[in-house]
Amino acid sequence: MMKLFPIAAFAIAVGLFLAPVGAQQATSKAHEHNVPAPQAGGMTDHDKMMAAMKVADARLEALTRTMKSASGNDKIPAMQELLTALVQNHVDTHRQMSMMHDHTISQMPHK
Repeated sequence: MMKLFPIAAFAIAVGLFLAPVGAQQATSKAHEHNVPAPQAGGMTDHDKMMAAMKVADARLEALTRTMKSASGNDKIPAMQELLTALVQNHVDTHRQMSMMHDHTISQMPHK
């Protein structure tokens, strides 16, 4: 019974972190705006952000597969690595959102 408690706590924590990620992914298409086309040979900030998100998603998927396939003493370090990556991804997402908000506010005309 004592072994189930840490696993249940981890499952709840993962659920809390993945819920906003799922919601964000579901609405990302609805929030696309008239983004300027990439410059010749370059990427826009939006393209860079989307590429970084794909890399982060792939890393989280790989860590999830590793955790699911781990057994015995290897299971907890795999869970710790995944949880650490989820928290870092969450913090990075909030930092990016804050920067985008600040940029948007700075572009607004002052009255």
